[in-house]
Amino acid sequence: MKCTYLIGFFAAALAISSCAPKTRGVLRSPGQTVSNVEGKSEEAESGRDDKTRGENEVLTEKAKKYTGGSIALVLPFQLDRVASSSLSEEDVKRSALALDFYQGFQLGLQQVAKSDKRFELQVLDSRDNAGHNANLAASQEIKDATLIVGPVYPAEIKAFSSNRDLNASVLQVNPLAATMPTEFNLPNLISVTPPISIHMRAVSAELAKNFHEGDVVVIYNTANSDHQQFIQGFPADIKERIPQAEIVSISSASQLNDRLTSGVRYHVITGTTDRNQLKSLLNVMDQKSLEENIDFRIYGHPLWNRIDFSSYSNFTFYRPVITSESHLNELSSATRNFQSAYKSAYGITPSDHAYKGFDSGTYFGNLLQKYGRDYAEHLTKETFEGLYSNYKFNRNDRWGYVNFGVNLLEYRFGKFQ
Repeated sequence: MKCTYLIGFFAAALAISSCAPKTRGVLRSPGQTVSNVEGKSEEAESGRDDKTRGENEVLTEKAKKYTGGSIALVLPFQLDRVASSSLSEEDVKRSALALDFYQGFQLGLQQVAKSDKRFELQVLDSRDNAGHNANLAASQEIKDATLIVGPVYPAEIKAFSSNRDLNASVLQVNPLAATMPTEFNLPNLISVTPPISIHMRAVSAELAKNFHEGDVVVIYNTANSDHQQFIQGFPADIKERIPQAEIVSISSASQLNDRLTSGVRYHVITGTTDRNQLKSLLNVMDQKSLEENIDFRIYGHPLWNRIDFSSYSNFTFYRPVITSESHLNELSSATRNFQSAYKSAYGITPSDHAYKGFDSGTYFGNLLQKYGRDYAEHLTKETFEGLYSNYKFNRNDRWGYVNFGVNLLEYRFGKFQ
């Protein structure tokens, strides 16, 4: 078995750790690791003697006997751009996404390694290069994989998939990109990050739940790109849920002011993230709710979680609702345990990408533990609540498996929660 120790991360002094969490090493090419029952990694250096090589060949056969395959993890470390003589801060920043996800993923696999089964983990550098991804797709490591995780970026996924021989039992995970699955049209693709259409549908379902006879749905349309992506398909979706609903579409705050009628409750939905547009909209709502006692509920874009609404004193009265792919609870014991393990292993606190890696490693590791090579048959049946994300996969014959696991957040006490 070949095992070349991978990258870790850096603190102030650019300390680099290897794929065995408590081992310090140097930046090297990705290679192969095997996670065992205790969640450790077996190392093989290029200068090993014949005895060590023989022992690790036996280990590989044993691992294959238990798991029947391996996980290929394809991430943009971009090691080809690292100077051989030195490691710069820029090198590490460029690889940060891949490093964080990889390290979280590794800890996730270790979390579920509770039996004699082993995970054979092949770690490959996609280089953020379409041509290189096409070559990787034809490599033996990919052909031998039971599960493929990556590549990350849409251009990489397209290049990789165009040169990959699809095997119905071997799925490919899109671990981070929120790209619409229809952009790829790959029946074996697992889209872990819910695309914006799933967020829209969750908001539509919540609106329908709050809707009463006589209510009116208002779509505040803008040229804002976030809104255009978010609102696509909403009118048809809400009509399917509430056939009798009156839907009013306006494109300015003044139009909203002209269309409002006393005694009617309005459900206002918009995906705009433009501060000026939001200010104009909320000013009209404030005026009308005060002067004519009009009742509003407002539904918005997931990115509203990054906007400071504290200056709008009436905002909370409209019971604002958004969706989120994250439900991270910093105070939970599970989160604190992961933070402690991650900091102990790598010397830093985990990023969002590390949490996502941990959830992915835990979920897919569990699938392989329980079902082996038949894991694909159980993907839509196995829901999951991780530290950061929920997984609830639905399958489409043309564009694969899509995660519907989004969370609803309501604005209370000065923040969405």
